[in-house]
Amino acid sequence: MLKAVLYAVNITALFFMFYYLWDVISYLLKRYKYYNVGSMVDRQVITLMERSEKTKGLPVKIEKMLRATSIRPKDRPLKIRHFVYVTGTSFFALFILSILLLNNPLAGVLLGCVAGILPYQLLQFDYRRNQKKLKKQTAQFLLAVANMFGTYGDPVVALDELSPRLKNPLKREVIWFTDNMKFGVPARQCVETVKSRLPDRILKDFFDDLMFYLQYGGNFYESISNLVKQTYDRETMQVEKSTATSSTVTMFFVLVGVYFIVLFALIKMQPGFMSFLTNNSIGKMIVVVMICIFIIAGYFVHKVISTEGED
Repeated sequence: MLKAVLYAVNITALFFMFYYLWDVISYLLKRYKYYNVGSMVDRQVITLMERSEKTKGLPVKIEKMLRATSIRPKDRPLKIRHFVYVTGTSFFALFILSILLLNNPLAGVLLGCVAGILPYQLLQFDYRRNQKKLKKQTAQFLLAVANMFGTYGDPVVALDELSPRLKNPLKREVIWFTDNMKFGVPARQCVETVKSRLPDRILKDFFDDLMFYLQYGGNFYESISNLVKQTYDRETMQVEKSTATSSTVTMFFVLVGVYFIVLFALIKMQPGFMSFLTNNSIGKMIVVVMICIFIIAGYFVHKVISTEGED
C-alpha cells in the first residue's frame, strides 16, 4: 500500500514538473517569437504519417474529428500536434506506471500501446457522440428554419433568430456562422468552415443549399423539405442497427466488470495472488495473456461500433 502511495506521489511530482517546464518553454517561444513552431510540428507529423502505408490518410481523418470535437479552447479546434502530445504522454505515463506496479516490461509495452490508442478512440467517441446528437436535432432544426424563413424571407436572419433556441453541438455552429456573416466574413468561407465542423451529411447539404440560394436564389423552402424527407428516411433505417450495436457494447462492459470483480475478490481472499502475478514468471505471462484477450475483445467491439457511425 505504501509503495503504491509513493508511486502516486512520484507520478504527481513528474506531472507538475513537466507542467511548469511546458510553461517555461511556452514563455520562451513567445519571447523569441517562434510563432510558427506549432505549424511546423503539424507539417512534420502529417509528412511522417503520410509516408507510411499503414497511417496514410490518418492525418486527414484525425483533423476532421478534431474540427468537430467538443473540446475547443477559446472556440478554436485543436490541431494535430495537440493530439500527438496527448498520445505520447498517455503512452509513456502508463508504460512507466505499469512497469513500476506490475514489474512486467512486456505488460508495460502492451498497456502503453493501449494508452496510446486511447486518445484516438476517445476522439472518435466524441465525434460520433456529436454525430448522434446532430442526427437527433436535424429534423426539428430544418422544420424550424423553414418556418423562420417563411417569416423573414432571409435564411441568415432565420438562423440568427433560431440560434438561441437550439442545443449544442448545433447551436455553437449556427451562432458562429451568423456572427461571422454579420461581421462581413465571406459567405463561402463561413459555409465551408461550418461544414468542416459538422459531422453530418444532411446538415452539410443544408449549408450547400444555403450557399446556392445566397448566390443564385431559387426555391430554398423546397430544398429544406427534401432534406427533411431524407432525415426521416435515415432515422427509420438507423433504429435496427443501433439496437444491435448497443447490446454488443453492453455485453462487453458487463464481462469487463465481472473480470475486475473476480480479480479483486481473488486478491482479497489470497493476499499472495498479486505477488504471484507481479513476481512469478508464470504470473507475468498470465497478465500478458489477459491484456491480449482484452485488446482483441476491444478491437472486435470497436469494429462493431464503427459500423454504426457510417451514414
